[in-house]
Amino acid sequence: MCVLVRHDTTAQKDGISFYGVYPPTIPLLIAAFGAGGVGLWRAASALGAIVPALGSALRAVATGLGLLLLTPYDVNAFFNWTHMTIGVVMALVQGAITIALVRRDARAGTRAIFGLQLAGGLLAAASLPAGHVTFLLQGEIVYEIGFGLAVLAWLRWARGYERIIDSAIA
Repeated sequence: MCVLVRHDTTAQKDGISFYGVYPPTIPLLIAAFGAGGVGLWRAASALGAIVPALGSALRAVATGLGLLLLTPYDVNAFFNWTHMTIGVVMALVQGAITIALVRRDARAGTRAIFGLQLAGGLLAAASLPAGHVTFLLQGEIVYEIGFGLAVLAWLRWARGYERIIDSAIA
């Protein structure tokens, strides 16, 4: 939705974070991050009972969404570095969540999810250093789509895990 409101070189260079400081899109980003945080927290509750570390990691990402909103990068250097640090830590945790999924379920579809997320991460990372490559927004979007698919795959995996336990009890 934010991309439909404004998509230009500033958004491409500054990534998703731009929409948290551009007044017309701030409410949209707050709503999206809020919904994403609630969804991640619910997934953490469902998956944390089976894989406790996964529940903690998902809660960390959900918390990070709120922290990103509280640290607008355009205030000053401290806020910018804090915002970037939170974003990078979140991306690393998200990547670890997807790698853990692939280690448990190495089917082609799961590996494709990892490949999608990796491609987005590499594009975003290439866009950060000097600003010559201005595809940060696209890289972040692809990365987050990959992460969303990974969370859904974890939930699918957990349902299978619950069926195994139910059949063993019955």
